[in-house]
Amino acid sequence: MNLSQLLAAATAGPVSLTDLAGQSTEVETIDVLRLYVAVADDCTTMGLGLLDVPTAEVTWESAQNATVRVASLRYAVCYGVERLCTAPGCLGPSTGTNLLTRVCAEHLDVLVPGVLPNAGDDIAPGDLELAAQQSRWLRLNVLQSEIDERARDAAGDRQVLERLRQG
Repeated sequence: MNLSQLLAAATAGPVSLTDLAGQSTEVETIDVLRLYVAVADDCTTMGLGLLDVPTAEVTWESAQNATVRVASLRYAVCYGVERLCTAPGCLGPSTGTNLLTRVCAEHLDVLVPGVLPNAGDDIAPGDLELAAQQSRWLRLNVLQSEIDERARDAAGDRQVLERLRQG
């Protein structure tokens, strides 16, 4: 089922989704809308222009944990929508909205593609540990940039508010 079909089904009321294990759960209309908005926001933020949001396939990963996958993005969808870590099966919340920070705190040192040499025989002892350390450092730098950007946005909003209060 793609996002448009899910949204259309949700207009009539809660949607019952069944995972691969045969377990099903109902998702409220508001949560389907929030999922659609979250996917659209994430596609814009991460520059996933090739992903057509309305036709993006929704894979119901787990009815027990109410998790869905849209492309490589994962979400928990009951009682609101939460962005989840992109590591398979992980229920931890993502640390940020960028593709590099869509992992939880436990998976910050998962290797970023391209940090290691392509050929297996080029990998020297200690390279995996160094790559994990560099991946964590890279992700933390991106997370710091996201936090700084949000702080700049908040400071700008405060300036506008102050100008409006003055006159």
